[in-house]
Amino acid sequence: MSQTYVNQIRSALKKGNFNTRTIVTIVIFGAIILTFVLSDVTGRNTGGLGLGAAAEVNGEIITIKDYQDQEARILDYYSKMFGGKIDNEFQRKQIQAQAMNEIVNNLLASQGAEKAHIYATDAELKKIITEDLPYFKKDGIFQSDLYKALLAQNKMTPAGFEKELAQQAKTQKLRQLFELGLKPTVLEKSIEAELKSKKLNVAFVKVDAAALAGSSVAITNQDIQTKLADANFMKNVEAYYNSHKSDYETQEQVKASHILIKADVNNAASVEQAKVKAEAVLKRLAKEDFAKVAAQVSDDTGSKIKNGDLGYFTRGRMLKEFEDVAFALPVGKISDLVKTQYGYHIIKVTDKKAATVTNLNSVKNDIAKKILADDKLVTVSKSFEEALAKGDLQAVNDVVSKTGLKWTESGFFDLTQEQVPVANSNQLFKAALTISKQDSLSKTLIRDGESQYILKLVDVKTVEEKADDKQAELMDRQKSVYGYSRWVGSLKKNAKISTNSAILQ
Repeated sequence: MSQTYVNQIRSALKKGNFNTRTIVTIVIFGAIILTFVLSDVTGRNTGGLGLGAAAEVNGEIITIKDYQDQEARILDYYSKMFGGKIDNEFQRKQIQAQAMNEIVNNLLASQGAEKAHIYATDAELKKIITEDLPYFKKDGIFQSDLYKALLAQNKMTPAGFEKELAQQAKTQKLRQLFELGLKPTVLEKSIEAELKSKKLNVAFVKVDAAALAGSSVAITNQDIQTKLADANFMKNVEAYYNSHKSDYETQEQVKASHILIKADVNNAASVEQAKVKAEAVLKRLAKEDFAKVAAQVSDDTGSKIKNGDLGYFTRGRMLKEFEDVAFALPVGKISDLVKTQYGYHIIKVTDKKAATVTNLNSVKNDIAKKILADDKLVTVSKSFEEALAKGDLQAVNDVVSKTGLKWTESGFFDLTQEQVPVANSNQLFKAALTISKQDSLSKTLIRDGESQYILKLVDVKTVEEKADDKQAELMDRQKSVYGYSRWVGSLKKNAKISTNSAILQ
């Protein structure tokens, strides 16, 4: 994009083509802003970060409070989307990683905007706050006290809100630059139409352990008992058990609930205020139900909706200060205040599970079945590979019939899709592009994850479709989004980013 063209677009934006209301609504209500996570930032070097820092991007600090606010907004969004059910630790980890990536990407974009001399002026921010938003008005007139009170209710300060508002305004301007500057060409639209007009219908056979388990070559209990009677086979079972011993062990687990009183650990006044509040909560717990109090006062959005319940967890899943107390605390007991980088926690242990080891005798049948199933899969796969190498469809069908597997049709799909329908396989889609009416059978088994497929062409046709305004608009949007995501990715590659991995543990 030429500098002259950029300047022309900037001029257009100054004339009023900039939708500020959308930006502010996103900021004030904490909706998730579409951010493209081009690479994971959670594993970057964490050296040199000070107390209270969640990340540092090109020398600019993201505080733990900023990160916690972002995490809380995402938790609240998903909690509402899924009816208040953020049930497991995996989901929490995903949300934490998303929060870190989003807040880093947003800061990178804001920094990039300034380098491109794109700013949000004080006049723009003032107009947004005092004129564009109805939330801070009474009888149509902006009220400073209402503004401060509403922000306080959402645990924000005017300075913090305006800083975030300015950041979002800058990045929104950049997004609009990409939307205006990156439009699909006539050639690209023509190619898209051509790909959509080509329709394929393919058939496939899925070959994996699950498919064979329901086939005529499934492993029977008699097969298992016969093989276990063989001393050499039993040695293989023992070897498998010893090499996969961790699969048959469970670590010690604690089930706990907690109440979190958040604090900005970089701010002594905030820490002291949180401590006083937490001590008051501790006194309430001497007389009141823990779950009831947690639902009322906890600052941990994810567990608050479950009355503070964190479920079961093993060592290494929580902050060390937290888990040391949780694993030491007897069932039914409530801890004193536990300070971490999030603030102050009060923990109640509700159950414990001791570590266990399942002995070989208890799992030998399962191991034997797996070994036999793996061997059977290798044998069947080899038979298919030999038939495919010859290009012999009849030989392939003979193996299909012998094993009790079956062909499944995908139905017609166009060439703009990324997966073969029904199979939902990207690798199968790529293979479908290599077959034709003259050469309709795949040359080899197509591997996708733990599954393998045989593929053949059933039919191909060309269908001319009328131009769809919505599809054209979507294509326009996709190109600008792709351009913006590539730009953020280029910033990330050259950025100096450090993240505090402890907050994602």
